[in-house]
Amino acid sequence: MHFKNQVVSDLAFILQAPLIYQDMAISEFWLSDWRIRLNILDQEPKPLIDKINQCKSHFLGSYFETIFSFAINNLSSFDVIFEHKQLISPDRTLGEIDALVRTQDGKLHQFEVAIKFYLESNRELGHWVGPNKNDSFIKKYDRAKNHQLKVLALPEASVLMSDYNLNEPINAHLLMFGILYNQIAKSDDLTLFQHQPMTFLAVKEEKINQAAKTGFWINEDNLIWLKDDFISAQELFKPHWISDPVEQEVSTQKSLHFSAWQDDIKEKFKQDNRPRHFVIKWKKSGFDSHYTRLFVVPSLW
Repeated sequence: MHFKNQVVSDLAFILQAPLIYQDMAISEFWLSDWRIRLNILDQEPKPLIDKINQCKSHFLGSYFETIFSFAINNLSSFDVIFEHKQLISPDRTLGEIDALVRTQDGKLHQFEVAIKFYLESNRELGHWVGPNKNDSFIKKYDRAKNHQLKVLALPEASVLMSDYNLNEPINAHLLMFGILYNQIAKSDDLTLFQHQPMTFLAVKEEKINQAAKTGFWINEDNLIWLKDDFISAQELFKPHWISDPVEQEVSTQKSLHFSAWQDDIKEKFKQDNRPRHFVIKWKKSGFDSHYTRLFVVPSLW
């Protein structure tokens, strides 16, 4: 599905892309006519844009949470009881509940939701880390399962639950949306990149969904490997990392010449060493071309 508005395209990603991890089949709860509703929303996106404008933060995580909130409130069969409730003790904040919903069978479900872009570690095969390396799949998974999804079981949550007249058991779920990026570690990896469907070069963490959407990452020192088949590169800027760019909505920098693109990357890494995120178009085989996600990381990443 293709859309005119970036925010609608990002919403569509949430509704249809396979998750990195889920312990609940959330796609079963989207309304059967969600595609029709999205097409209507693409023509008149004001309700979604208004929802995003109400969000005080412009960080990627907050942007994603706002779009997810729109999805469960407008495009699902869930009865949303509350969202983003903080549980606070006299001494500290114990945690935040992203969402508590009721399904049509009357059961309660707590959601911990996240959008993640994880790169295959170049030090530990099959281990997945965030572009800034402060985050990892297993770190997020452990914190969600061992802390965030246990908040409503704490004694301090009893007042919150009584405020909503809730005394049923709660099913707790982690929903991790996003994309995983395999490393192009040697020039031979380009054979997979060029001629086969994207797949995992290595998956060690068995909890990860092997059908998750994937891309690639490469060190700036090895960019030359991409030269012969390079067609163009379009940079992605937060918060619009979720779906591929809709040019009418997103300010992007598009490079049509490999050497200029490579020089720009190396020059900007001198001032800012954060990995950069692109959609690249490149020759796949014969006269075919292929679009894929690519992170470029600095030499010492």
